[in-house]
Order: sequence, then C-alpha cells, then structure tokens
Amino acid sequence: MQFSLIIPLLIFIATSSYSENEKENKQMVEIPDEWKNIKTQIETLEKKLKEWDEEKRVELNGLNWDDIWSFDGEFQKIKKKFLIRMDDIPLIIKTLLSYQPSIRIDVKKASKDFEEITERQKSIQQKIHKKCLEKIELKKQVDEAILKYTKCVEQYNNLCSIERDILIEKQQKEQKFFAINQIREFDNK
Repeated sequence: MQFSLIIPLLIFIATSSYSENEKENKQMVEIPDEWKNIKTQIETLEKKLKEWDEEKRVELNGLNWDDIWSFDGEFQKIKKKFLIRMDDIPLIIKTLLSYQPSIRIDVKKASKDFEEITERQKSIQQKIHKKCLEKIELKKQVDEAILKYTKCVEQYNNLCSIERDILIEKQQKEQKFFAINQIREFDNK
C-alpha cells in the first residue's frame, strides 16, 4: 500500500516539471534588426500615403480667379505640392518593391522552418504518446504487482499466524505432556 502513495507523487513531479519547461519556452522571439527597419520604413510609407489620401481636397470652384491663374497663387502651390508627391510616389513604390524579394525569401525560409518545427513537434508528440501508453501499461503492471505482493504478504502473515498458533498449541501440548509424564513418573515411584 505504501507504493500507491508514491506513484501519484511521481506523476505530480513529472507534470510540474513539464509545466515549468512550458513556461520557459514561452519567451519573446527577438526580431532581427533588418526586419524591424523594413517594418518601420513600410509603416512610415503607409502612414505618408494614408495622410496624402486623407488630406482635404481643394475645390477649384471655391478659389478666386487670382488664386487659380497667378504664379504664386493657391492653385500653383497645390500643383507644386502634387508634383513633388508624384516624384515621391515612384521612390515609395521602388522602395516597397525592393523589399519584396527579401520578404519573399524570409517568408519562404520562415515557412520551411515552421514546417520543420511542426514535423519535429509531431514526432515528439508521437513519442510522448507512445511513452504515455507505455507508462500507463507499466503503472497497470506495477499496480497488479503491488496487489499480488499485498495478497502474498497477507497470505504470508496468515500462514505465520497459523504457524505461531500451532507453535503455541504445540508448546501447550508439550507442557501438558511433560506435566502428565511427571505425574506418571511420580505415580510410578
């Protein structure tokens, strides 16, 4: 019966160490500086394009004749701003396109690494499942062995008790026989 108390303790220890390992594995992954820079640049470009898209449009119908036709009028300022933006857009597109091959390669590599890790995980999970089944079978065998051992100890104790009773009875019979022999010898004298 002492073994049955030890087995859950062993299971508890194995489970708790697994939980600690699991906690250690949940660490933040360090993103390479190159990816951080690319991400920052893409976010900056997206923000710039979004600002341009959300910028308030000027209604030409709302402008005065001077603002439309004068050299330094509002229309010329808007035109100049849009021409500068038009020059910036190819640079933005070129920058974004230059990231595509690198991103594609990194995604392909990350996908391959992920698939390899997934395969290793499946392999380990299969081994864990196999060991779990083996552990369950061994525990069953241990429980059966403990049960047999307990029954054997009970039988042994019962036999020892019977033997002790027989020895006591034998001693009583010997004492009785010895007493009777003494009385008989005394009578014969």
